[in-house]
Amino acid sequence: QNQNLRYLNLSSNFISDFGVESLGEALKVNRSLVVLNLAGNSVELRAPGNPFFDALWDNKSLTHLDLRNNKVGLSGTLNLANALQKNIGLTFLDISENDTTSEGTITLKNSASEKLFLVCPAIEKSAASNALVNRLKNVKEMVIPKQPNLEESRKFALAQADLFSKELKRMSQKRR
Repeated sequence: QNQNLRYLNLSSNFISDFGVESLGEALKVNRSLVVLNLAGNSVELRAPGNPFFDALWDNKSLTHLDLRNNKVGLSGTLNLANALQKNIGLTFLDISENDTTSEGTITLKNSASEKLFLVCPAIEKSAASNALVNRLKNVKEMVIPKQPNLEESRKFALAQADLFSKELKRMSQKRR
């Protein structure tokens, strides 16, 4: 029972839900852990009775949880959302590169503390999509009034399409 452990990096260690259950039991008694990195494992978080959720429910010391690049799907995200309803200590959670859905992401964001910074692809995609749609609407509004000068409108639309293409390429490269 080490009460001095503050940072634990277990990334890329082939940890499954069974390992996370054991980790949950340890977190119930350890109140000094601040950062837990479980990125790049096989964590799914599907079982709602997982002791890891109990530990998250009332743990106040853990502020940073990295679950990036695992196998967390909708049920895991919903279980995590339930566990975080009462948690007030966690300020950073990364669940990007998982099998999360928009429904799970929205539920997670709505149930977590307002001070939680959540990194999740479903949110990033929708924000990026909304930004692109808004920019397309602006292009449409700017092009249509300039109908008398079609060549200028065409050049403007092509330039905007080129910007969108570059932005989409940049976003896809950023995800890799």
